[in-house]
Amino acid sequence: MRRGYKRATVATAHKLLRTVYYVLRNREVYRDPHTDYEKLTVKRNAPRWIRMLKNTASTPPAGQPHRHARPDNDRGAVTQTLSGPSP
Repeated sequence: MRRGYKRATVATAHKLLRTVYYVLRNREVYRDPHTDYEKLTVKRNAPRWIRMLKNTASTPPAGQPHRHARPDNDRGAVTQTLSGPSP
């Protein structure tokens, strides 16, 4: 049975008002039960995460020589020079 445009508008407004009241009363953030927020977060942030991984992969960890360092002896060992005063 069709109820009409005005009645549908009032019903939608009533549902929205109940939802807003619940959120304000409980002081919670609204979370749609049909939305996968984790998937949205990954989809939005994945390009940035990949870019950060690529940038950190090109810099060596602290205390290790850069992968493009030249060996200084015939066995291929790389010596690292430390900056600053020696102990």
